[in-house]
Amino acid sequence: MSPKEDYMLVLQPVVPMRAKDSDRSEMVSQMLFGDSCQVLQRTEGWYQVRNCMDGYLGWVNPKQLTPETDADVELLNTRFRIAQEAVVPVEVDGTYQMVLPMGARVPDGAVSIAGRTYRAVRGIGEEASDMAAYASRLMGAPYLWGGMTLMGVDCSGLVQVAAKIAGFTLPRDASQQALRGELVPLSEAVRNDLCFFSNDSGKIIHVGIYLGDGKILHASGDVHIDRLGERGIYSEKYGRYTHRLHSVKRLVD
Repeated sequence: MSPKEDYMLVLQPVVPMRAKDSDRSEMVSQMLFGDSCQVLQRTEGWYQVRNCMDGYLGWVNPKQLTPETDADVELLNTRFRIAQEAVVPVEVDGTYQMVLPMGARVPDGAVSIAGRTYRAVRGIGEEASDMAAYASRLMGAPYLWGGMTLMGVDCSGLVQVAAKIAGFTLPRDASQQALRGELVPLSEAVRNDLCFFSNDSGKIIHVGIYLGDGKILHASGDVHIDRLGERGIYSEKYGRYTHRLHSVKRLVD
């Protein structure tokens, strides 16, 4: 089947999205294996794309993309599942292994797509709706602006990936994520509510997942757990408040 014009697939573990069409430009996000994107414009050696999952824009090296066909998309939607472990090794053509990150699509059995056959080497995780449990699998991951994986993740990337597995599609940035869900007071917060934090001007700059019992899981320096109160996040490590609480939201189906 011929490729679909202007649509591409990610069939590498992780593909960086950059602010400009240069390897030296900052990474603003990442796409994971199985993601689809639309090509908006082309320059020499670069494509500006829109991630079909969350609408995020960035520049990508076209060598890291594969032309999309309807048949490939059908296979990804029916024969692949979303990885729920921090990393999942996948055998390629029976010759080598590559490791896919949590949130990527992984084959349920042996599946041939775009000329290659993929097979998950071990389990890809049990399905559940507990975002906090998924995010906890990235405990200790270093903070990386634009990151989405165990090798490096930012605050909103952590939340987006965990929410994706739990069945929620969220935008990429914390300020966009804060527009979703129902507002609840902190006194009524429950596990898996999202907590947003603002700077001095009131702009939302951080997000984490409430664990219950006055604790929050978030990516700041690395993925870890801190105390949460009405003033915000209190760091035992630094002995001070590090983030000012703005609001608490509860995602609804």
